[in-house]
Amino acid sequence: GFPRALEAGLAREAALCGPLVAGDITRNLIAVFQASERARRLTVEARDGDGSLAREPFAAVLGAGVMGAGIGALLLQNGIETRMRDLDGSALARGLSEISKQLARHAAQRRYSRAETEAMYSRLTHTTALVGFGRSDVVLEAIVEKLAVKRRALAEMEGLIPAGAIFATNTSALRVTEIQREARHPERVIGVHFFNPVHRMPLVEVIPGERTASWAVARAVALAQRLGKFPVVVKDGPGFLVNRLLLPYLDSACRLLLRGVPGPRIDAAAVAYGLPMGPLRLLDEVGIDIAVEVGATLHAAFGERAAPAPVLAELAGAGRLGRKCGIGFYRHPQRGNPVWDFVPPAGMAVTAAPPANDGELADYLLDRMVDEAARCLEEEIILTPAEVDLALVMGIGFPAFRGGLLRAADRGGLGAVVARLSARATAGEATSASPLLAKLAAESRGFESLAPRRTERAPAVAAIQI
Repeated sequence: GFPRALEAGLAREAALCGPLVAGDITRNLIAVFQASERARRLTVEARDGDGSLAREPFAAVLGAGVMGAGIGALLLQNGIETRMRDLDGSALARGLSEISKQLARHAAQRRYSRAETEAMYSRLTHTTALVGFGRSDVVLEAIVEKLAVKRRALAEMEGLIPAGAIFATNTSALRVTEIQREARHPERVIGVHFFNPVHRMPLVEVIPGERTASWAVARAVALAQRLGKFPVVVKDGPGFLVNRLLLPYLDSACRLLLRGVPGPRIDAAAVAYGLPMGPLRLLDEVGIDIAVEVGATLHAAFGERAAPAPVLAELAGAGRLGRKCGIGFYRHPQRGNPVWDFVPPAGMAVTAAPPANDGELADYLLDRMVDEAARCLEEEIILTPAEVDLALVMGIGFPAFRGGLLRAADRGGLGAVVARLSARATAGEATSASPLLAKLAAESRGFESLAPRRTERAPAVAAIQI
């Protein structure tokens, strides 16, 4: 009868729900949620000034390109009066058009009424001249990734903005310390690195330079939170955190190409692992030229272990820069899906045997990321493994159900990661496990066993509450 059917159904429910509730995926998702809550509530003690964000802040955005327009739209959506500047009037017009499209797209999704959208756009002013910045509480610089150009923009703004304003550079790889080196007020210069597309990627890296004041760090963290982002405070260094970890992953994909693995199969293995797109497709989206520039910065900083595979330079030299010019690894038609369209020159091929299956391909792509993350922990670029995991989940879309890069590595065993890196070194790659990774593997421990670090690594960051 019914009672027996009910009893059997409840037993079946318990059998299915028990492993789900107490399984690895649930624990991983809880860990990501807890890390995101810590970032959302992160506070920084401002020991040397007022670290509070103005109730009605006024923001200036320098640069009307993809990042500048994305940041401008985000500011407007969060009720912040914004003034945008670009030296090029046509570039400024394109940026304003993109902001209008983004606001309209959000309105179409019924997030805002038409009146609310118009009110947002009414808070935007624009200029090609150095006027109208006297009320700025924050300047968000999103111009070309050239040190001299960024220093010039900072020098121009220093005499125009109030003493308590912060100058936030959206640099993705240049050291903030170098940008602030010649500034009259270096204490208010800070890195605030958004990820593209700005409206989708929840992470913001906050990067104090060597002379950044703690009140500027506090303001930058508060601004990121006001914009609905999750701030992670990162020590200043080449590539900061996410790009420093991303480049070994992208480079590993290029090396698989040279070992004879078809590009679509490499990308499919990454997607099967849970990443939103494959590494070669991602390179096309980012821009091959940008990847070459960032790769050169990391190579100069870290030597042979960061030497890039020659594939990207080959593409850049041929003018195949990715989606923005219609062709990179893939050909990008105006309509339809990208089509694979690259064969490495025969002279680049290497003799090492390729991994045999998708699982081995994924390990090959991710192992150097794990090692680089260990080096970042050793150098105190970041203080906890949980922050590394959060940064990659929020910054590149690493699968949250795996808990992040380091939780996934712990699950697979760090000894296996070290063994695979050693095998790659034997095959001729400049790979070796960092001292921290090797130590953890030798002791059969995982990153999860590391105690949270509280350190006086830099005065502006010492008071972060994690």
